[in-house]
Amino acid sequence: METVIGPLTKSGACALITMGNLKRILILAGAGRMSSGTARDLLATYSHSIEKLIIADSSNERLDILLVADRLDRIDKMSLYWAAKFIGDENPILIPPYNLSTVLAEYGNLSQQFLNGKLQQVPAQSGFETIDLPEPFGKTSFIHSEHSEPLTVPFANAFKEKGIQEFTWKLSLPEREHQAWIRLVKAGFGETFDEDVTLPNGTSVRPVDVLQVVIDRNIERHKKRIPDQELHEIHFSIG
Repeated sequence: METVIGPLTKSGACALITMGNLKRILILAGAGRMSSGTARDLLATYSHSIEKLIIADSSNERLDILLVADRLDRIDKMSLYWAAKFIGDENPILIPPYNLSTVLAEYGNLSQQFLNGKLQQVPAQSGFETIDLPEPFGKTSFIHSEHSEPLTVPFANAFKEKGIQEFTWKLSLPEREHQAWIRLVKAGFGETFDEDVTLPNGTSVRPVDVLQVVIDRNIERHKKRIPDQELHEIHFSIG
């Protein structure tokens, strides 16, 4: 198995290395998570099972991926993943992780993924996949979502010239929040969330604007109920 991992802490990288039969591994040493020296120490520790270790020092994830591509003779496919998980008491208040329109688009819109050598549209929330990650993530489920990388990276010379046939992006938000966004899309805040609707009194509003106001009001009214939580994120790719 060949894999690209990062950026990770040293303990997280160790957990992923020992999880499978990894023969080639890239540690993305950027983002202040792990120094190059620490990453090289990993090679010494696992030299019996790893044939080659490539280290990229940039904190720019896209540049890191291109650095890897430049050093490989052939690339068949690569999948990018991003996951987030909260540690602590469950939050009874829904708080968008970033711009509300972006989240609704990720859950409600078709996305373009690079499959069979070309860009193809896939349904919202498709591509379900579960990966067993190191703690605190554990078994983590991912879905396709809108993202820029599948639209650009496969067309870079470093990938195109090496026969890339598949390049995808998958997302995993914390489970409780994930279910909440699914239900909002089911309720109609999906692909048409930014199209005007007309209320009985004749007023036109955008569903996303109404939802934003309701969410903001709920957060303000119940901010004392919001627990302290520790957010963990992981970015990695497998190819």
